[in-house]
Amino acid sequence: MNDDNMNDNYEQLEKETSWFRFSVGNNKAIVNIKNMAKIEEYKADMIEKTIGNKDFISGVIDSLEEPITVLDLKKYLHIEETEEEKNDKKIILIVKREDKDTGRIEKIGIKTDEKIETINLNVDTIFYEQDTTVVFHQFFHEVAKIDGKFVYKLDVDKLFKEIPVSGRIM
Repeated sequence: MNDDNMNDNYEQLEKETSWFRFSVGNNKAIVNIKNMAKIEEYKADMIEKTIGNKDFISGVIDSLEEPITVLDLKKYLHIEETEEEKNDKKIILIVKREDKDTGRIEKIGIKTDEKIETINLNVDTIFYEQDTTVVFHQFFHEVAKIDGKFVYKLDVDKLFKEIPVSGRIM
């Protein structure tokens, strides 16, 4: 490969960001790869039930050598799970963010059904703000058309502000 091709490839990479695309019911969503800590395949017995949490908190898993709260996003957003989805392979996306006040890294697991795929988006991709009283919740308030389908962007900071993650292992 000559230097011109390498420079062209480097310039293209600078114009793209990497994302994970996943499903929330019939809707597609993305999360920036920089906010990902880990992707885990799971079985129901891996999640320990907790007390003191809402019904949309499935419990905690032992991952990354620490307890990670697991959010059932479908329950939280009142999306019915179909029989087909109940049989799909289950994945937990462990997302992270740095608390700007304390510098502490916070993590939460999100249950999803579908195979996760990595996509690259041009940094110029336009996301449109949606009225949060109509579409999903505050942490899914931006949408873009990607590959001919509407895709919601997960705002990790707003997710951590909106979801309570306290509780104790039973």
